[in-house]
Amino acid sequence: MKIDLIEKIGMNVDGKEILFGSSIEAVKEVLGSCNVYESNYYFLDGVLAFSVDDAKCIIEMEVRNARDDQITVIFHALEIFKVEKEVLLHHISVFNDAPLLNDGDGCGYHAENLGAEFSFGMSEEDIEDLIRESKEDGVYEEMKEEIEGDIYRSKYIDCFLIRR
Repeated sequence: MKIDLIEKIGMNVDGKEILFGSSIEAVKEVLGSCNVYESNYYFLDGVLAFSVDDAKCIIEMEVRNARDDQITVIFHALEIFKVEKEVLLHHISVFNDAPLLNDGDGCGYHAENLGAEFSFGMSEEDIEDLIRESKEDGVYEEMKEEIEGDIYRSKYIDCFLIRR
């Protein structure tokens, strides 16, 4: 599956458009069944989420990193879940034509001009603390696989959200 995110317009999923302002029923025609929680609709086991307004029209679209090679997500010609943090930050800031706003913890970023927000699962500082503490506590080897997953989450985005 190929998902092209189009700033302030919507997305293209395998050649089928899903636009902001479209009804959630139109999304169901493209993607099939979903789970619903309040005003959020989750498709593909939560990989795609859509927030709707009171008229059930799309106001936000979110894609989560499924770590699945069967799903490719593109934003401004960049496969966003396959590039490391510094490359992504530079690429998005160039198209944003302004500095990215950081949420202060090194995980979340906002590209206001693009109507995009994205986050990493952990900050690099948190990873350094986790490694240091696990070594001090003598549990590093036991936690090594878990820590490697956290390192991945600090280098590659966890989710990407777009809105009008």
